[in-house]
Amino acid sequence: LQSVWRGFHTRRRWPTLRRSLELRARTRTVRPRPQPIACTPPPDVMERCDHKTIQQTCNLFGLDLERPPPVPPSRSYTIAGNQKLGYPQTRLMKMGYPEDGSGDVVLTKGESVTVVGASHRRGHLRVQSQGQAIHVPYQYLQAAMTGQHVSM
Repeated sequence: LQSVWRGFHTRRRWPTLRRSLELRARTRTVRPRPQPIACTPPPDVMERCDHKTIQQTCNLFGLDLERPPPVPPSRSYTIAGNQKLGYPQTRLMKMGYPEDGSGDVVLTKGESVTVVGASHRRGHLRVQSQGQAIHVPYQYLQAAMTGQHVSM
């Protein structure tokens, strides 16, 4: 009984509801960007890029402008299913890589490959195949659980 009443009531109100939604969509305005506080001059472009200020900030945080900070080493393990797996790992290819078949080494679907570590490229693993290291996206690889645990 309640469902019949709700359906009837909504069908009766629908034309009014639709008109109000269309009107709201037409009259919706975009909020303007906030304006700067009155009576404050814009920052001087040269003031932002003052070399002395940059040098002081770098010294404050122990950074050297001549030498960038070193890249931290990649982990010697990966996490899969609440387990720490050390490198090298054996994984299976979910799909062929590269997909177009171009390249020196072509990995086929279902092929077992050896992962020797994390790649410097984001989202990739370093795979050793046919004597060459290839950077393969991790989505192409399926973990083969063989009990390669790393204890902490």
